[in-house]
Amino acid sequence: MFSIHKIHDGQAKAIELSKQNIKNITGVWINLVEPTEEDVAVLAPLIKIPDEVIADVRDINEVPKLDKLDGVFYLLIQTPLISTTSNKESEGTEVKYSVTPLGILLTEQCIVTISAKKNDVIKYLESKIKNISNNHIIDTERQPQFVTKMLLLTAKIYLRYLRDLHNRLQIPLSERRLSVMDKEIVDLLNIEQSLVYFDASLRSNYIVVEKIARRRGFMESEDDQELLDDATHEMRQALEVAKVYGHIVEDIRSALSSLISNNLTRTVNWLTKITLILMMPTLVGTLYGMNVPLPFADSPHAFTIVVGISIFITILGIYWIRRKEYNGRI
Repeated sequence: MFSIHKIHDGQAKAIELSKQNIKNITGVWINLVEPTEEDVAVLAPLIKIPDEVIADVRDINEVPKLDKLDGVFYLLIQTPLISTTSNKESEGTEVKYSVTPLGILLTEQCIVTISAKKNDVIKYLESKIKNISNNHIIDTERQPQFVTKMLLLTAKIYLRYLRDLHNRLQIPLSERRLSVMDKEIVDLLNIEQSLVYFDASLRSNYIVVEKIARRRGFMESEDDQELLDDATHEMRQALEVAKVYGHIVEDIRSALSSLISNNLTRTVNWLTKITLILMMPTLVGTLYGMNVPLPFADSPHAFTIVVGISIFITILGIYWIRRKEYNGRI
C-alpha cells in the first residue's frame, strides 16, 4: 500500500492518484509500505521501482548503500524498529528492538520511501504531518533536505531506543535474587541481541552518511549542509553509545556468571557438609546392624545408647564443621 503527500511552505496535503494526474505530479513524497506487484504497477508511470530495491527492503540483513539505478538516486539505510509481543508466562508484553531496511529513491518528480513493514521513522514523520504548519519538519520539494532529515531522525530514534535499552539494564546483582532472575537474564540476552543489531546497522549507516557528505553537488544550500553535519554527528554519537552499552552488557553478563558460579559452589559445599553430617549416625547404625559382637549389644537400653551416640557424633561433627568455617578453612 502507498500514500502520497505534498508538503511545501508548512502546508501538507494528501494526493489521490489517478490516470489523469499521475504524469503531472511533482514535488511529492510517496510512502510505499509492504510493496506488492500491484502497487509497483500503479506507480510505474510516475517511477519505475527496480526489483533490486524491493528485494533489498525485504532482506533484514541487507547492508546500507548509496547507489544510482537507471539514473535514479538510491539510498538504503537500516532504521530502528520496536515491536511488542504477548508473553504467556509473565502474562504481560515483551518489548523487542530490531532493525528494518528503508529504501529512498529520488527522481526529478518525486521522493519514494519503501519499507517491507511499518517503519518507526516513517511513523514519526506521518504523525508530524498532522501538525506540519507548526514545525515545518520537511519539504518534499527540497530533496536533499528530505534525505538529511530522514538520516537525522533515524539517528535520533536510535538514540532514544538506546536510552530505553540502558534503562532496562538496571539489574540488581544480588545473590539472593539469583533464584528468581531467569526473566532478567533472558531480558539481558534480548538487550544484547538488540545492541548487536543496532551497532552493526549504525556502523553501516555512518559509512553511507559519510559518502553523502563527500558527494559533490548534492547539498543545495548551507542549511542542508548543516543538517547533514548534524545527522553525521548524531549517527556517530549513536554508534558510540551502542558500543558503550554493549560493553556494559558484557560486564553485567560476566558479573552474573561469577555470581551464579559462586552460588553453585556454595550450594555444592553445603550439600557436601550435610552429607558428611548425615553419614556419621548412619555409620553407627550400620555397625550395630551387623552380626558381630559389639558394646552394649546385650543391654536392654542398646537402642537408646546407639541413638545417643549418633546424636553426640552428629553434634560433634556440626561443631567441627562450624569451627573450620569460622577459621576459613572450608
